Amino acid sequence: HYTLLKESPFTPQTRQSMALVQQEQGYTLILKGSPEVVIPKCTFLSDQEKQEITAWIDAEEDKGNRIIAIATKNVSD
Repeated sequence: HYTLLKESPFTPQTRQSMALVQQEQGYTLILKGSPEVVIPKCTFLSDQEKQEITAWIDAEEDKGNRIIAIATKNVSD
């Protein structure tokens, strides 16, 4: 269960949407959008992991599949 505190809708300019939610254990920022925008913001991934994910995305898009990336981050007050 969570409470939506704030959200920023998807726009073609930013190619992402964000939401800040509150849960019992704290706050979580949720980012959803184009993999080209979301993946570089995932600082816990190594460059090699980012390259592997990007290669998988490229292969899926070549098959006609559309990929949407989602990332979360726990944040403090």
